[in-house]
Amino acid sequence: MKKSVFFLFVSIVILFISISWIALRAPEPPLHSVGQLDPVLVKQGRQLVTQGYITNEDGRKGEVQSKYFVCIDCHTTSKEFDDLSKDNAVDRLVYGKANKLPYLPGSSFYGIVNRVSWYNDDYLLKYGKLVESSRDTLVNAIQLCATVCSQGRALDEKEMQAVLHYFWSIAYTREDIETAKFKQVLAYRAHFSKTLPISDRKFGEGGSIENGEYIYDYSCLQCHDRKFGAAKFKLDHSKLTFRMLKRHFNDFDDKSIYQIIRHGTTPEVSNKAYMPLFTKEKMTDAQIEDLAAYILAKSK
Repeated sequence: MKKSVFFLFVSIVILFISISWIALRAPEPPLHSVGQLDPVLVKQGRQLVTQGYITNEDGRKGEVQSKYFVCIDCHTTSKEFDDLSKDNAVDRLVYGKANKLPYLPGSSFYGIVNRVSWYNDDYLLKYGKLVESSRDTLVNAIQLCATVCSQGRALDEKEMQAVLHYFWSIAYTREDIETAKFKQVLAYRAHFSKTLPISDRKFGEGGSIENGEYIYDYSCLQCHDRKFGAAKFKLDHSKLTFRMLKRHFNDFDDKSIYQIIRHGTTPEVSNKAYMPLFTKEKMTDAQIEDLAAYILAKSK
């Protein structure tokens, strides 16, 4: 009888230790977890991200989040790499060109809920203390993007839940993670780069016209297209436009691709639809030369 009680006691202790060990080993769900996805919220979140507002239950258009931008002006919603371990501009361009994806300054929303940090590295230089509470908390990062980057209003609780449900609907899949050659990137790098001095500019010499055409059509025109672009500075495929851009190759103003890509612009009272900069991880100096090569070819 004593042996049976002893073995029962030992079994209970072992079970308790095992459960405690599993609990300690189990990862804590992130603060932006939402539980089971709500299809209605997913749909509303997608609409807010792609159109800038939510259609209410009565069919009426809700309040616009920003008069100047929608989220997809700067971010795609699909994969940007064939391998989740990558986060460089060279592989990003190869994959983007092959899949005809917009080539934008912001990281893709695809898998954003799987990351552990946002507004990394040099974004501290741009936004200062504003990023301190946004680097490790996705909700705060979304609000910073909504109010400062988009020059709009903060999301209310319903809108935030809708966006989170949508983001979880485009989280990394098991297949994504299992096929990654190394490991998924948990925090995209972001390093600013200075404008190239005139002496270092090649003005398109040796650049890829094919890559430049992709960058012009899927990056520049995403915001600057005369018909639908959010930016006031308009571009098209006319020879006059390409000649204008070529004239500013030597400059350090907002019409110089060498300047504007690296520094962007800042919001103004009369023009809040500013241009964000491209970090080195989003566009390389060589890719700027590819763009210059295309502009040069089209200006002739």
